[in-house]
Formats: sequence, C-alpha cells, structure tokens
Amino acid sequence: MSSMRKKRSGSIELSRRRFLGSITSAPLLGLSASPAAAFFSTLLAGQSQKAWAAELGIKPMNLVLMHCGGGPAHWMYGFLTAYSSEGFNRNPLVGTQFRNVGGRYVGVDYVTHSIKGIEAPTMWSHPVPAPNGGSRPMADLLDNLLCFQGIDTRNAGHGESTAWAHLSPGAKQGATNLAGDVAGTPFSVLNLGASDFRFKSKASKSFVSPSLNGNAISNLLTPFAPAGSAPFRTDKAAIKAAYDGIFPLLDELAKQGHVGAESLIQNRNSALALVETNFADLATVWTSLVNKYQDLITRAVTTVGLPGLNDLPIGEGGSGASALYQVNGDPNLTLHLATDLRNSVVPGTNIGGLAARFALTEYVLTNNLCGSVAFSIGGLTGLVDPSTNRGFGIGNDQHQSGLYPITYYNILRYRGISACLLELIEQLKAAGKWEETVIRWGGEFTRNARTDMTGADHGFRGACYKHFSGAFKGPLVVGNLTNDGRLGWGAGGTVPELGRRANLVDLAILLAHLLRVPPPFTSEPTVVTNTSNGFVSRIGKSRHV
Repeated sequence: MSSMRKKRSGSIELSRRRFLGSITSAPLLGLSASPAAAFFSTLLAGQSQKAWAAELGIKPMNLVLMHCGGGPAHWMYGFLTAYSSEGFNRNPLVGTQFRNVGGRYVGVDYVTHSIKGIEAPTMWSHPVPAPNGGSRPMADLLDNLLCFQGIDTRNAGHGESTAWAHLSPGAKQGATNLAGDVAGTPFSVLNLGASDFRFKSKASKSFVSPSLNGNAISNLLTPFAPAGSAPFRTDKAAIKAAYDGIFPLLDELAKQGHVGAESLIQNRNSALALVETNFADLATVWTSLVNKYQDLITRAVTTVGLPGLNDLPIGEGGSGASALYQVNGDPNLTLHLATDLRNSVVPGTNIGGLAARFALTEYVLTNNLCGSVAFSIGGLTGLVDPSTNRGFGIGNDQHQSGLYPITYYNILRYRGISACLLELIEQLKAAGKWEETVIRWGGEFTRNARTDMTGADHGFRGACYKHFSGAFKGPLVVGNLTNDGRLGWGAGGTVPELGRRANLVDLAILLAHLLRVPPPFTSEPTVVTNTSNGFVSRIGKSRHV
C-alpha cells in the first residue's frame, strides 16, 4: 500500500479520470443505443469510485431514512432508558403493557425490562416473525442501536416538522444527500413516497421517485430499458461489449497499483453474472421480495398469545367508555361494545405499502444501485369493527384516539416494522453491506399523552430517532428526559454539556458523523464520538433530569 500511495498523483490520477470519463460517457435514461450497457457502465463507475475511496481511507456509508409521518405514540415501543422506570410521574394513558384484571386486560401499566443493559418496554421482550415461519428476538435490534431522544423540534405543524426532519433549517444538505452526494451508484437518492420530502444536494445530484404500484423494480429500471429494447438478461452481448471496452483502462490502472481496478478485473465475470441473475426475471424477484415482507407484517400483527400484550381478552367486555376506544374521533365506530379488541384484527390487517418499500430498499442496497433511500411508514389498515363489521384504519396522527386503540394498534404496528427491519438487516449482512449502512427511524415528533386517556397531541419537545448500523455496537441511548408528569412522552430535558435541550442541529450533525461525511452544520460538535472502543456519548448516557 505504501508504494501505491507514492504513485497516487500524476499518471494514476490522470488514468482514473480517463477511466471514469470513459465508462460514464454513455448517455443515460434510454438515450444510448444500448440502455442496458449504459446502466452497466454506470454501475461499474460506482464500483470504481467506491474502490478508489476505500484506497484513500474514505468509507462513505449508505443511508435508509424511515420516517413515521404524523408523529405516532412512542412510549409502548421507543422510550428506551438507561435507568429504571420506578419513581416517575405517571400518566394514565402511557403504558407498555395491559393490566390483568380478573383474566381480562383492562387499563395499562408502564413496565420496563432490563435487556442488554438498558430498560426497554415490554414488547422488546417478545420475538417477532422471521421468514419461512420462524421467529427471532426483537431485542436483536438493540445490538446495533444508537438512540437519540428528547429532541426539541420546535412547535410547528406536521408538514413543516416533517420537512425539517429531512432538511434541518439552515442546513447545507438534506439528510438523504449526506449519503447520496457521495454515493457512487446509478441512483444517488430514492424517495419512496416519503411525506413532505425535502432534498438539498451540494453535488447537484437529483433524486428518483419510482412508482410503488406494480413491480417497483421494473418501474425503477424502465428508463434503462425502453420499449423495444432487449431486456437485461438477453442484452448480455451489449453489456459484455461495454465491459470489454473499458477493460484496457482497468488493466492500465491495475498495472499502476490501483487496488480498485484489480478488484474489478478479478470480478468481471461475476459482475456479468450479477446483471444476468439479479436483473433477469424481475417479475419473479419482485414478487418473492414483496411476499416475504408482507408475510412478516401479516404474522406480526395477527400473532396472539404474547404475555402482557394480547394473551388475554383486551378491553372492558363491552361496557367501557366510548372515548377510551375512539379512533381518529370517528363517531361511527363502536369498539367500546366489542367484548375483545383483538377481534378487530383480521387476516387482511396491514401496514399499507410497507412491504413494497422494504422490498425495493433491500433490492437497491444489496445490488449497489442506490446510496440513500427515504420512505414513509403509514398506519394500520384493514381493521374491522367487530360490532358492525365496518372496516377502518388508524393513522399516526392520534389526537382523537383513546387508550385501548393507541396502546394495542401501535404495538402491532411496531412489531411489523421491527420484523421487516430485522430481515433487511439480515440481507445487508449477507451482502456484506451492514457495516456500510446506517438506518435512521423516527418521526417529526412523538406525542403528548392526554391525562384523560382520550388521545395524544403534538410532543414537539420529545422527538426520538433510532439509528441502526453494523458500524457500531449498541445499545447506546443518549438525550436527557424530564419528569414533567407525562411519563413516556419523553419530553427533552436540559443537557448540561450542551447548556440547553438537544435540537435538530444536533440530530443532523449526528447523522453526518455516523455516515462519515462532512456535517451540514459546523456550529456544534457531534453528541457522540468514535473511539477505538466504538462510539461513545459526549453528553453521557441518557439521564432523567
């Protein structure tokens, strides 16, 4: 490597420019004689850029930004602490599990469990579905978790707050562009229906929003294979010609000691096989991926028998106050008459569009097609009122939703998301991408629980963002919380090391630090630092102040 560093300037740099210029010169978006060859050339350009960056000691990360627009209730899932829940002020709506009263679940309790060194809500103690009928511990997500909570997001509405989650006010780059601007992939940023998406690139890159209706992979790749052209599988001749055309330049760089070129040469046959295999029968590939994630979601939301969550009938047996069962303030629902709230969950209950979003995210990341993906996560759909057989759903914006729906339906929804997230992580591990990827999951804020148990309002002082990556070991929970009488909302407390509450600037700088790219702000240091022993908090572990 030392001899290579001596050769980095001069002819090797000139050859690198020549190489990249050659393989990226073919017009994209179907304007070339061979769209498949243009696509393959772009793919090779990205691989070369990445190999070159690695030689220079630069390891840009991929990003998946999962956004829960509407700020759903968070306490039954994400109020993770480094301390016991004992002694906190109580809010009667806030609970992590149901209370057993005479063999029925009536009301809720706030219970945490010591798991992997932190206190976690009850649902973390249960498994979630895995492919092929199996299961795995939901707590495995904690192994690579960095949770930043108690963030003040200002008092704004949903649209503005969501936009700030994508692009902090005054930032030089949007969240997706922190990774997308340095991505050497055919697509820098994908927006898969992210609500109030905001995009700001320093590299003059653009984003792509493929339709999720039908085969999303084909929708994404259509510009590279317009009507009448050969599909990727049968266009091998054109792809091979594109590769053979740049082979002399690869060989030239290899002779000068560029390890990236050597790697590409050694893997030229496997690269051709990649295109032939992974871009061949897109219909079969897409159907398999979507079905896999849909099966995880369906099983996660329909599973019963989980202690503390749904192993007993839920509700007051048809005699409870209707306000405690309301959903989105809908006056036509009669859930308070149901003898068991579990009966409202049927085989068709779903998290709308989530399977397609995870399927396309897995595909583009494991095939080196994209460096940054953003998508929104909706509410629970396909529920049925047992008393009237009327269908309904519950969204994330839960102002007028009562104790029982808020607790139970959010638990099911978070189980489905967690099962999909664990599967995506497994596929990234298998593809050797997990240590090169950061997944951020959050919403514009969480919710401020009403003490009469009839709903939850905007909790703009209590945003919580979870970051998952193979590049760090968890769980690490940072961000102080205050005991203001609304346990579980997680309202931010003053951080002495900052002299204030944590805010959106801190969040944006943290994400850049995790992605190993320059931050969009330079006014503040990051709240965590990377040491020889891994990531450590500069502001200490989460405290109750």
